[in-house]
Amino acid sequence: MPCNRNINKFILLLFLVIINPNLSISADTTFVKDEVVVTASRVPQVYREISRVVSVINRDEIISMPVSSIDDILEYAANVDIRRRGPLGVQSDISIRGGTFEQALIMLNGVPINDPQTGHHNFNIPAGPESIVRIEVLSGPGSRVLGPNAFSGAVNIITDPGNSTGLNMNLDAGQNGLYKISVSPSFSSAGFNSRLSLSKSKSDGYIGNTDFDIYNLFYQGKYSFDKSSLNLQAGYADKQFGANSFYSAKFPNQFEQTKTTFANLSFSTGDIVKFSPNVYFRRNQDRFELFRSDPDSWYKNHNYHLTDVFGAQVNTSFSFGSQTVSGGFEIRSENIRSNVLGIPTGDTLSVPGEPDGFFTKQDSREIYSAYAEYLYNGNAFSVSAGTMLNWNSKFGLEIYPGIDISFPLINNLKVFASINRSLRTPTFTDLYYNSPSIKGNPGLGPEEALTYEAGVKYSNELLSGSFSAFSRLGKNIIDWVKRNDTLQWQTENLTNVNSIGIDLSAVVNLGLLKSNWNIFNKFRLSYSYMYIDKSSGNYISKYFLDNLRHNLVIGITHNSVYDILISWKLLYKSRNGTFIRYSDNIEVKFNPYWLSDMKLSKRFSGFDVYLNISNLFDAEYFDLANIFMPGRWVSAGVSYGLNFD
Repeated sequence: MPCNRNINKFILLLFLVIINPNLSISADTTFVKDEVVVTASRVPQVYREISRVVSVINRDEIISMPVSSIDDILEYAANVDIRRRGPLGVQSDISIRGGTFEQALIMLNGVPINDPQTGHHNFNIPAGPESIVRIEVLSGPGSRVLGPNAFSGAVNIITDPGNSTGLNMNLDAGQNGLYKISVSPSFSSAGFNSRLSLSKSKSDGYIGNTDFDIYNLFYQGKYSFDKSSLNLQAGYADKQFGANSFYSAKFPNQFEQTKTTFANLSFSTGDIVKFSPNVYFRRNQDRFELFRSDPDSWYKNHNYHLTDVFGAQVNTSFSFGSQTVSGGFEIRSENIRSNVLGIPTGDTLSVPGEPDGFFTKQDSREIYSAYAEYLYNGNAFSVSAGTMLNWNSKFGLEIYPGIDISFPLINNLKVFASINRSLRTPTFTDLYYNSPSIKGNPGLGPEEALTYEAGVKYSNELLSGSFSAFSRLGKNIIDWVKRNDTLQWQTENLTNVNSIGIDLSAVVNLGLLKSNWNIFNKFRLSYSYMYIDKSSGNYISKYFLDNLRHNLVIGITHNSVYDILISWKLLYKSRNGTFIRYSDNIEVKFNPYWLSDMKLSKRFSGFDVYLNISNLFDAEYFDLANIFMPGRWVSAGVSYGLNFD
């Protein structure tokens, strides 16, 4: 321990010394700009006009941030809780505004990619950070505009094929046998733009059985003509990882492999009248091994699951003056085959690519959605109102209405308020998963909530920020719970879970403040506070009631000596709830903790060289019960781009 403290002091002293307060910084306007169009509604809107809290993280920020995966990036957004089971995107759960990891909608270029088996697979995304041009995070319900999975918020990961012909390459290497290689060729000619991204990352692990091997392949092509475009995106992700205590600390020698295939074809046309149909497909295949080696005599089979999702959407809008009317529909089919989840088939089917695997159960459901929305943007006020009708073959018809409204106060400052209803249907795991310690509930119904929100927003070139307060009245909330006198967790619709909270976020482009003493480029701050009150009897909650009470994230980027760019991420988390510590079977609280990450980067004749240090001061912490997270982890890398135009 004394050695670690000395190392921490040395690291801190080293990077304080290299800061030079006499550098002149040139203007850098890479933060959120008013003209950025975001997709918090079915009708894309200019950022400054949206009457909701939307965090936007763009490409220039992502490049400078000390991040290695998509979940690292999302931690910068307001009121986002990332709970990892491993590093570099091995497996992470996301919650927004105190919701569960099942209550956030994940989209890739506007296409929903949530997995109907379990939210643990929502981040099995074939596109890595090197492909991303922007991430948008909607805080609060989005069911009326984005569908039933946007219960507490939504994430839209945006990529782009670019408009040049070239080649980008990246190589990382670091402690614990870590390496990552990515190659991305692009081609552009006569209205056609395309990009192919390939990446592989691997590590021996930071403790026993935390090794991983991840492969991603992602293609995006776009053909533009007149006022129309045809878009294709397709990808494949393969993750193999030691799942040390992922789902039960009693069995630390777990292992998992997931294979995810995704494809989407879309078309958009029109200017005043816009028409945008698209079709998509997502397959996720999962093999879970409770014993990676030397299984107990009672253990007979691994768990095999395969989900297929087919979807088609049509969106259309008509703009006249300051008004826009939009409407559309979506058809979605969710299907699962498994030897654990679903209804027995009375037959045995083979698992693709798994000689020893078999399926004996299956289930499916169809979802039909139709929506209508009206948007008015005037000088005196703005309003967006609409509703979605959603029919699920298992749960019947539901309606999600909502309205957002805002008024300008002074230049660049507006006040906003909203009321929205949201809903989420159970996953197949919620319904069917059974084990000695867990019991599913086929009788589950949807969970629903009514959310009230009000706040203020400010936006100009130097500063964009918001403050909001909200109240979410949850009904029939789904959670894994148990009573004090039982050993088995079971899914239940809790009677009532009400949440209140505040969000504060600010992004400051300090590079615009030209002076000889200003060394800072960018500053990003987000803070959130949550209080959750439940009325559900004497239950212990596995997920819903261990939300973050306080969540603070600070991002700072500044220049230093020799034109070295330094980026910091400072994070503080204070979590509600308790867990049973496996080592002594004692119920303990989640301890609050600070984390610090940093990145140093410098450009040499087209090469970008960088050093990443995550968990700089080697903090010990838990995001999830009994799962030890990595200590300090140092890696270095180099990237290079060629342009053939």
